[in-house]
Amino acid sequence: MGAGCCTSLSRPKTQKPLPSSTAPGKSDVEAALDRLAKTASNPNTDNHEYQVHPLQKIFDTKECEMNRKLIGLYTKAIYEQKLGIDQINLSFSNLGTTGAQHLSHLLPFAGRVRILKLWKTQLGAAGVKILSTALPLLKGLQILSLEDNAMKTEGCCYLAQALYEMTSLEELWLHINAIGPEGAAFIGKALKNVKSLKKLGLDENDIQNKGLIDLSGCLKEMQNLEVLGMAFNFITGDSQNEFIDALKGKKMVVNLTGNHIDEDIRAKFINELPQVTITY
Repeated sequence: MGAGCCTSLSRPKTQKPLPSSTAPGKSDVEAALDRLAKTASNPNTDNHEYQVHPLQKIFDTKECEMNRKLIGLYTKAIYEQKLGIDQINLSFSNLGTTGAQHLSHLLPFAGRVRILKLWKTQLGAAGVKILSTALPLLKGLQILSLEDNAMKTEGCCYLAQALYEMTSLEELWLHINAIGPEGAAFIGKALKNVKSLKKLGLDENDIQNKGLIDLSGCLKEMQNLEVLGMAFNFITGDSQNEFIDALKGKKMVVNLTGNHIDEDIRAKFINELPQVTITY
């Protein structure tokens, strides 16, 4: 957490406030993101006068709500005008919905970010909803880590809306989120459009046979997928036919550890999926 009161970053005395451009019918978060995205793409050069960075007001009033990592990122973005780094790692930080909102304001200035790590940041479905509005702004994002955030099915619905636009994504890690069968279906449908995806981690999510069957229909179209994590998902041999059909012709690694796959089904996988390495 920020120390004591909310302190302001020093800045020149000549200041010019940003115009308000809130569009009717938009939520506060969406309107704020619109303004921030426009500013991030248009450097503030107006007759060489200093213009207050749009993150400065947020930082001045909300610093005491931020953890040390967020404070560092805001400080860097304000002084450098943009956040010129390729990785943001906030894993194991207590972000919650408040931190998610602060991060969503920062992401429009983080266009170079390729890796975003948010493992166990207590986002919940509400936090994922907030972030999902900003995630598509990271056009070059390749790795997204959201493990252990209790997003559940509702959070998957929001994340899926963002994934449709995240066409450069190569790795998505969603372990331990209790997404269930419906959540797996949401994610699968969205990822059909992400042709660059190579690794997908869905371990420990209570996906069950129904979820695997729905997901299998989408796996067919993930032509570049190399790694699939499905461990400890209460899967049995009842979903074998759809799963085999989805993986035929693919060369990849699949983790089915902790599921109820008997020896007969394992033998069938070996015979019909010779290029797929499966761990049990």
